[in-house]
Amino acid sequence: MSDQRGHSGKDPKTGPGTQAETPGEGQPGWEPVTPGDATNEAAGRPDGDAAKTRLDDVIQEAARAGAAKAEESAAKAAASGQPAPDDADEADGARDGETAAHAGDSSAALAAEVEALKDQLARTEADRRNERRRLEKEKQDASAYAITSFSRDLLSVADFLRMALDSMPDDLKSDPKVSTFYQGVEMTEKELQAVLQRQGIKQFRPEGEAFDPNRHQAMGEVASDTVEPGKVAQVLKPGYVIKDRLLRAAMVNVAKAPQPDPGAEAGEDGPAQPGVDREA
Repeated sequence: MSDQRGHSGKDPKTGPGTQAETPGEGQPGWEPVTPGDATNEAAGRPDGDAAKTRLDDVIQEAARAGAAKAEESAAKAAASGQPAPDDADEADGARDGETAAHAGDSSAALAAEVEALKDQLARTEADRRNERRRLEKEKQDASAYAITSFSRDLLSVADFLRMALDSMPDDLKSDPKVSTFYQGVEMTEKELQAVLQRQGIKQFRPEGEAFDPNRHQAMGEVASDTVEPGKVAQVLKPGYVIKDRLLRAAMVNVAKAPQPDPGAEAGEDGPAQPGVDREA
């Protein structure tokens, strides 16, 4: 059986366009595949340079993906107000430290300002309360002591009525012609005192009390055996108070120690003469 294949190595049975069989090792036309060729079409695998190129491409793609992911994380962190993650970046760490220090200083300054404002507010509130109390007290005093001047003028009327009653002799008080007049003046004086008391005005007569210059007006001194020196011996005009204030001081005479009688100490015959024997 003769070989029907030609010089070209193509099988005539396959016809045009049919791939020829690859010569095996030891056959005519066989060539070994050496490293460094672009590709081994039979094996279909990339060579070393292509693999390295592909590895570099993969590394670059991974780097780009990581950078994109880092940018996406930073954008999300900025949108949520959280600090962006950073992998040991000293410059960013220094900036973060400066920002934290500045924030700490700002917080301390704000805290000090808040405390100062609280103190100022407390002082203002205390001043306001004190002012309100003062105004309320002034209002109360104005209402309570509004009649002070008018009441002081009425005291002279009360004094004259009392003087009229004290100056009436006892024999005239029993006289039918005068007793009715006396009783009318006496009733007028009592009613005036009652009106003054209803307005918070009270009379005081400090007989026997220790002299007080804040409530008493000394008109003179009188010797007294019954009243201790320095105390009120006589009341010439009574004093008056309105509420807790002095309306008029009492006019008084203050007691003093009586002076010794020189004649009583020397005896009835006068002072004794030295060297004279009276019995002789």
